[in-house]
Amino acid sequence: MSSCIIQDTNGQMKEKIEMDKDDHKESNHVKEDLNILCQADPVSNTINSFLLLDGSEELQVPNDKEFLDKLSCYDNCNVKVVSIIGNTGDGKSYTLNQTFFDGQQVFATSADQDSCTIGVWAALCRPLRTIILDTEGMLGCKSDENQRMRLLMKVLAISDVVIYRTRSHRLHRDMYKFIGHASKSYLRYFASELEQITNRCHLKGSVSTLGPAVIIFHDTRNTDLLGYGNSKTANEKLREAFLDVGCMPQAFSNIEYVGSKCAGPEDNPDFLKLRNAIQNHLENNSIRSPRCGQVIYKTLKALNEKFGGEIEYTVPDTFPDAYFTCNSTCLSCGTRCDMTMNHIKDDIPHSSSNKHCKFQHQFMNKVYLCLVCHERGEDMIVEPKLIESAESKWLGYAQYLWSGYILECPNCGIIYRSRQYWYGNKAPAEEAKVIRTEIRHVWPGSEISKADYGNTARRLLDSLSNIADSVREASAKPKKIVSDWVADSIAPSYWVPNSEINCCKACQCSISGDNKIHHCRCCGEGFCDDCSANEMPVPWRGWGQIPVRVCQSCFSSYKDLNHSISKKNDETQSIPRNDTVVNGKHDKSKGLTARKVGEGVASVIGAITNAMEYPRGYVVDIVRPEYWVPDQDIRQCNQCQIIFASNMTKHHCRKCGHGFCDTCTKTKLSVPSRGWEYPVRVCDNCAKILQSENV
Repeated sequence: MSSCIIQDTNGQMKEKIEMDKDDHKESNHVKEDLNILCQADPVSNTINSFLLLDGSEELQVPNDKEFLDKLSCYDNCNVKVVSIIGNTGDGKSYTLNQTFFDGQQVFATSADQDSCTIGVWAALCRPLRTIILDTEGMLGCKSDENQRMRLLMKVLAISDVVIYRTRSHRLHRDMYKFIGHASKSYLRYFASELEQITNRCHLKGSVSTLGPAVIIFHDTRNTDLLGYGNSKTANEKLREAFLDVGCMPQAFSNIEYVGSKCAGPEDNPDFLKLRNAIQNHLENNSIRSPRCGQVIYKTLKALNEKFGGEIEYTVPDTFPDAYFTCNSTCLSCGTRCDMTMNHIKDDIPHSSSNKHCKFQHQFMNKVYLCLVCHERGEDMIVEPKLIESAESKWLGYAQYLWSGYILECPNCGIIYRSRQYWYGNKAPAEEAKVIRTEIRHVWPGSEISKADYGNTARRLLDSLSNIADSVREASAKPKKIVSDWVADSIAPSYWVPNSEINCCKACQCSISGDNKIHHCRCCGEGFCDDCSANEMPVPWRGWGQIPVRVCQSCFSSYKDLNHSISKKNDETQSIPRNDTVVNGKHDKSKGLTARKVGEGVASVIGAITNAMEYPRGYVVDIVRPEYWVPDQDIRQCNQCQIIFASNMTKHHCRKCGHGFCDTCTKTKLSVPSRGWEYPVRVCDNCAKILQSENV
C-alpha cells in the first residue's frame, strides 16, 4: 500500500488515499504518510515554489521553522534533496515540472531571452518525499559568474541526486570539466565541513559516501545517444571521457547517463525514464540516508556562512594573456614575462610588471644602486671591485689587501670601502646613506648579474697558484732525485735505498707523486702511508723506547712475541749489511744519528708548513666568490659522493659553485656567465650544459 503511494503521481496518490479512507481500511503507516506529506488544506492541492537563496547568495528564509512551513513539511518528515544544474536556456525548470509535478507550473518558465530563474528555488515533491531545488543557469549574461558557481557548489553539497541537464547535440568538454572540478572542490573544501555538520546533526552514513549521485540527462534530436551502436555502454563511454580530460569525479557516489532522443521538434523527452533513474537512487539509503528538513536547512545555512563574502574576479578570459605573451619565467622567483611573444627577436629584453623577486646565491641577482644617483632619478649600478678604475693594477691590489673591496659609482666615485675603519665597518646593505639594494629578476639566456661576480680576488689567487704549480711541476723530478739522494745518504744501513723502491712492499701500489716512501724502522722495507701507519718501540734497531713507524707485519709480530724473545731473536739473527761489530756487540747507533737529525729538521719544517696553512686557508675563504659553497661545508664530492679525506683537495666548479673531487672536475671551459672568460675548472654536469650551449 505505502509503496504504491510513494511511486504514483500526485493525483493518483490522493485518489488512492481517499478510497482507503472511504473504506476505512487504511493502515497506520498510510495515516502517517498522509499526515506528513499532505498539507492540511482540503480545498487546494496546489504546490508552489519559493526563493531559498537569491543571486547574491543571501538566504531568503530566516529559520528552519519557516523553511518547513513553506515546504508544508513537518519536523518528523525525513526527506532527500534533488537539484538540477545546467546552462541557461536548456529547460531546467521545465524538466523539473514535467518529472516531479506532472507538468504543473511549480517552477517558472519563460520564452524570453533573459533567464527566468535567479538564485535557488525550492519545492517539495510529496510522492517521492524529496525537496526539489531549481538553480540559476550557467553561461548567463550576468557579471557575477563567480558567485553563481560557488552557489551551485553549495547546492550540490546538500543534494542526494544532481541532474545535469543538457540539450546539446553532443556532450561537450566543458561539461566533463565542470563535473570534474566540482568533484575536486567538494573533496577539498566541503567534505571536512560536512563532516562537522554531520557530527553535530548526528547524520547516518560515513563521510566517504556523502557525495551525491550525478545523472547526466541528455536531450537530443539530431544525434545518436551516447553508447548507441557501440560495444561499450553509455556509462563506460562517460568514464573514458572523464579520463581523457583528466578530471575523474571521485567525490560523487555514481555517474549515470540518461538519454532521450526526440523524433520531432514538438516531441517531449522521456521524463518518465529520468524519474525512474532518480527514484532508484533515492531508494538507495546506503549512500545517503533521508534526514529531516531542519538538518537540510542548517547544513545549507552553515555552508553559506562558511563560504560567503566577496570573491576576487578570477573568471578566465576567452583569450587569456598566456595566448599572446612570452612564456619565459624568472629563474629565481618564477614570475612570468609580460612582453609579447618573440620579443627577443626585436631586441626587446624580458620585463615584468611585478618587480619583486627573491635572492638566490647561484644567480647573484642582488644589485647595489648609488643612493645619491637614485634620488636624482638615475639608477646607477655600483659593482664590488678590488681596485679603482684610475689606479694601476698592482697598486690597487696592494690597497685592496689594506682597505678591502670598494663600491665605485661612475658619477660619484668611491662611495664605500669594506675596511675603511679600524673597527665598526658595516656591510654595504647596512650603509643606508650610500647604496640602495635591489633584487632583480633572472631571465633565461640573460647574464646572471652585472656585478663583478666576486671572483676578481680568486682569479688573482688562481694566477699565482698556476705559476707556483708550473714551477713545482718543472722542478719535481730534479727535486725528487736530490731528495732521494739526501735520504739515502743519511739512511740506516739496513734500509732499502729509495732508488730501489717503486711500489709498496705490502699492497704493491705505485709510489710516485704525493704518495711518499716510508721505511719500516724494524725491517727497513719501503711502504706507502696506509701500510706503515702503526708505531711501536724498536730498541734492537737503536731507536730506543720511543714508538716509531713500522709496517703492519712487524707490528703484528711485535704484538705476538714478548720483548725478551724479540731481543733474543735480534741478537741471534744475521748481522745486516754494512753493520759493524764493536767488542763483540752490534753497533746500534751507527747510521742512525744522521737520520734522527734529518727527521728532527723535517718535523720542524712540517710544523712551520702546517702553521702557514691556516692563514692560507683564511685567505682562500676571503677570496671565495659568493656563490661558492664554503670549504668547511663540503663533506663529500657533489657528483660521485666520495668522502673527502684529509689529504684530498676540494675543487669548486666555476659554474655551479659546488665542491667536487679531482676526478669529477677534469674539464676546463670558459664560463662567461660567471665572469670566467678563459678556460677554468668545471664539473662534468656543467661541462655538458656548457658544451650543449656552445653547440
